[in-house]
Amino acid sequence: MNHLDKEVLKTLEEKLTVEREQLIKDLSSIAKQDPENPANWQPLTNDNTQTSADPNERGDRMEEYEANTAVVNDLEVRLLHVNTAIKNIGTESYGICSECGKEIPEERLMVNPAASTCVEHSS
Repeated sequence: MNHLDKEVLKTLEEKLTVEREQLIKDLSSIAKQDPENPANWQPLTNDNTQTSADPNERGDRMEEYEANTAVVNDLEVRLLHVNTAIKNIGTESYGICSECGKEIPEERLMVNPAASTCVEHSS
């Protein structure tokens, strides 16, 4: 039996759903989803479909792509954690530390509903 009551679980699921929607919105603004692998997002650049000979413009596009890649990677990881938490919320594994098996305190889950570890094992 899960240590969290049904109302708390419902609240946490709502928080996770809202966060997932925001993550997808954020990702969509700087990346496109791979149709063959929906968990994979490809960073976009402000490419004018014209190849410029200007090295400064090429450099700017490369910098933008690199910055977007880092942000996309972070957002993808967070989306994976949120999706995993949503999938697990109705199971006995939700709210249980993946490292030590102890219950994750309700207060921690309210702050981070996608938490998969207790405070002792968080990084």
